[in-house]
Amino acid sequence: MKIKISILLIVLSVLTLWVSKQEILIKNELIKLTTPLQINTFLNTISENNLTKENLKLKKQLLEYTHYTEQLKTLYNMLPHLSHLPINNINIVQTISYASLNSFSKIILTQPKEIKQNKIYGLLQNQVVAGIAFLKDTQLFGYLTSDNKCRFSVFIGKSKASGIAIGEGGDQMIVKFIPKWYQVSKGDRVTTSGLDNIFFANMPVGEVIKVETQSAYKIAYIKTYNDIYHPKTFFLINDASPTLTKNFNDSAIRLPCKCPKTVMQLIEEIEKIVNTEENKTAFIPIDKNITMVSSIPIEQTQENIIEPTLVIEENQSIENTPALIKPRKPKIIKHKSVKRKKRKKKHKRIQRTLDLF
Repeated sequence: MKIKISILLIVLSVLTLWVSKQEILIKNELIKLTTPLQINTFLNTISENNLTKENLKLKKQLLEYTHYTEQLKTLYNMLPHLSHLPINNINIVQTISYASLNSFSKIILTQPKEIKQNKIYGLLQNQVVAGIAFLKDTQLFGYLTSDNKCRFSVFIGKSKASGIAIGEGGDQMIVKFIPKWYQVSKGDRVTTSGLDNIFFANMPVGEVIKVETQSAYKIAYIKTYNDIYHPKTFFLINDASPTLTKNFNDSAIRLPCKCPKTVMQLIEEIEKIVNTEENKTAFIPIDKNITMVSSIPIEQTQENIIEPTLVIEENQSIENTPALIKPRKPKIIKHKSVKRKKRKKKHKRIQRTLDLF
């Protein structure tokens, strides 16, 4: 009996081991089948979240642009001569070759039709400043930011410290003529000023890596953002000047005129108020031809003048006073307008006789 029991236990243990292995295999197979689905669902949820975020951003931008377009409509209604669309002032140029084999900062570019002599053009590479270009001997040459001939005006940092960026070699430029009172520190962002008619304003140039102070001004060394070792395609700026108000005519402004009123217009408005039925008795009509000098009438006559009385001392009687100084009763004298008649002069006849004796 003991042998049979031991055999049964062994068989049961083997069966349990086999069943457990089969379960593990089944689980692995199930995991293999379900993992792609789980990964797909996970990726789908991530993509859906990204899409919802992008949709929210696009909706936000759409609202901002609608507000911006409404503002432009009102602006163009008031100023109809403003440019409604941006002018085509950018050309795409490509690098033909290096100008010399021992220099990687000077290149030869394809020449557009609108290129003019004695004009400096800006070059952009992936929306950052790449250098300048100008026509020389019927050939368009490009000078990258590493070349010493590449020079343009820039602003540094939040304080907008002005300076002139000059190529220094490699991926570096030096900014000179920075006023000493500006605070310039390492890590400040350098952008174009747009005041030299070469680049648009606020185009990225590089980042400050070192600052030095000299006797009259500061100097900043910057590391440029562009890739000078792979000059393939560039955007050439034909004209960096502002174009929105290029054809602006100040006489065509459609603004409501609030000009100051003239004196005659004010008098007419006062007359309208005075001539109303309620105010006819309260006001006197204004004559436009009268010029008021003062509020006092010119002709005035004094009706009554009282003569002063004579003061007598205490010891002196009225009888003893001379006749000239006796007090008189106050008389009221009325001044009347006296008409002066022209008196005719009577000429007396004088008899002239001769005295003989």
